[in-house]
Amino acid sequence: MYHKRTSKDITEMARIFDEYHACFRNFVSDNPGHIKASLDRGTIVYPKEMHSNETLDMLGSKRNSRSYSYGPEEGDVIIREQVAELENIKHGTEYSSEDVAIMPGAWGGLEFALQEILNFRKGQSRGKVVVIGPTLYQMFYTPIEHFGMDIEAYDFTMPGTRHVPKTMNDLKEVFESNPKAIVITNPNNPDGTYFDQTVLKEMIEKAEETRQYILIDEIQNCFPSKDRGLKYGPWINSPNVIRVDSPAKRYALSDCRVGWMIAKPKILYGNAHANRLEGVVGRMSGIMGNAPRIANNLLAHLLKGEKEHLLGGENPFKEYQEKLDARKSLVLNELANMPRVKEIYAPEACVNITAKFDVSETDIELSKNLMERGVLIMPASGYGYNLNDCVLRITFAEREQKIMEGLDILKKYLLEKND
Repeated sequence: MYHKRTSKDITEMARIFDEYHACFRNFVSDNPGHIKASLDRGTIVYPKEMHSNETLDMLGSKRNSRSYSYGPEEGDVIIREQVAELENIKHGTEYSSEDVAIMPGAWGGLEFALQEILNFRKGQSRGKVVVIGPTLYQMFYTPIEHFGMDIEAYDFTMPGTRHVPKTMNDLKEVFESNPKAIVITNPNNPDGTYFDQTVLKEMIEKAEETRQYILIDEIQNCFPSKDRGLKYGPWINSPNVIRVDSPAKRYALSDCRVGWMIAKPKILYGNAHANRLEGVVGRMSGIMGNAPRIANNLLAHLLKGEKEHLLGGENPFKEYQEKLDARKSLVLNELANMPRVKEIYAPEACVNITAKFDVSETDIELSKNLMERGVLIMPASGYGYNLNDCVLRITFAEREQKIMEGLDILKKYLLEKND
């Protein structure tokens, strides 16, 4: 059903992820021009025509009365109002700007939320955290190694399964371990599979009874397949739920390092409203006062466009969505016709496809061997898969020519294994 991981296991997975990145950086430096295709991470770039004069004005030439510049640590009220309004349209909730705080990315928001829930003060924290994987375990290295937090994980990465818990019975051991917080990635990473909303609703109801917190990292919720996406209801607006998200992938704003957290004001500010010293906002105030004006302006523009689409207007990302869908189909079809591809996990969202390979190498060994052949593909053991299962994460957010060059290298390598 799942692999249970200790804090030590989690830090080892984070080190494997780091080892891969150090390896490819060194390889690229020592072998300039050798890499023909990079399918280990996608770069989402929107067509130039999407950047209208209005958008370009927002990059710095125009200012409003508030200037969207340095301000309160919780972030500019206009952006927070827009996030709340958009979420209310989607899920029938009643969020206000007081339930939203701007964070230095979703990852940063998650760390601050864990510090607040576990009452991390003067080098000590109270309680345990459980992570439901697969997810990016590098996010939990600092909380474990630097903050000393007690974190364990349950990875739903067994071969032949859907990689998310199917019923509350699958989570029985999780709740019996009595964690202070349970972290899920919705959809998960790297598979892009959505958490069953019935199971999630039951988790939240139980957490309310047991006074536990459910932290939901939603950054993978971009470019969902038809009829997929986050399908919450008003029940998501629970005092025991903390949600973090970022426009990094959905809006291609990763360089702005901005995200948001949705939670009750007690979590955001402690026991005093708009408190700059306590709560999550107090913990991050020395790191990020307010988002850069460029980020605020662009985010305001993009949130407005998404709202108009939800209310029946044109989808500003339709063209790019169609291109991504075509590239996803291309990769799925190519993998289906390759030897030694044992399982393919088609994503419900995001820009990655994971696949299990029937080879004698570990995933990191296979990645290094493919690197020498000229293609970069990410090993999945940094996300909760076992090394020996040999699962790789392949992105389709790349030019079609580069996708085919990379897949050709992979296919030739696998064909040689058959000889």
